[in-house]
Amino acid sequence: MMSPTRQYLGLPLIAALLSCAGTAETNRFGHDARPISRDSAGIAKDAAPSDSAKLSPDLATGFDLHKPASDGPVSDSAARDSALPVEAAVPDAATPPADGSAATDGTAPLPCSAKAAALLPPLNNIAFCRSNATVSVTQCDAEALCNVAGGWRLCTASEYRAAYTQQPPPSLSYGAWIAGCVRSSGVVSAPVDAICNCAATAGANVSYGWSCDNLDVVGSIFLEVGLYSHQRCYRAGQSTDTGAYWKPIIAAASLLEAVCCRTP
Repeated sequence: MMSPTRQYLGLPLIAALLSCAGTAETNRFGHDARPISRDSAGIAKDAAPSDSAKLSPDLATGFDLHKPASDGPVSDSAARDSALPVEAAVPDAATPPADGSAATDGTAPLPCSAKAAALLPPLNNIAFCRSNATVSVTQCDAEALCNVAGGWRLCTASEYRAAYTQQPPPSLSYGAWIAGCVRSSGVVSAPVDAICNCAATAGANVSYGWSCDNLDVVGSIFLEVGLYSHQRCYRAGQSTDTGAYWKPIIAAASLLEAVCCRTP
């Protein structure tokens, strides 16, 4: 049994130890601990953090969250994802199948077949399609560059003239076949909405194109002569014809591009 004297001497020591334990603690992670207060039952309760410890979401994570607070915690990865700039969704371009058929996702069919690519976006239902494989085509094969299954075809001379009488086509669009013929079986005429025969048959040497500034005359011995887009205005077939930004060329010539049209 402990003597009364020893019992009384031990009480102040215990009280002193409890007092020291209640003033500060160091957490298990090695960070400086805040002062600890205890309730009437002796259970520790955290003191309120100081103003300097109250970081905004921006400072706490290094990212601007730009989102309303939620009930649950936000992970570091979610914070980073939400901080990235949000771009407007851009639908994928509708690509026609290899056979050139129309798009099936509700978008408008592209103007060019799988064998070609559009030089520029279509304008007023006219597009300029260039061969993908840099394989040139005659006038008779030029329509294969258009998405025929999607409603596109080689533009006729009348359609092209209506669009490009007063101004030339875009600069990337020179040298594209048009479905127009100014000499057929040797007979020269005003432009006809047709594709010529592409046999390179020779005959009499005649003129069939005149520049609108009267500085150039085009002619040859070939019996089949078509039209292609050009940056210079020419009167085709007849010297009195209304000019357009095109030029006569033999139908058997090889070009890389086609002017494709779609009926609205």
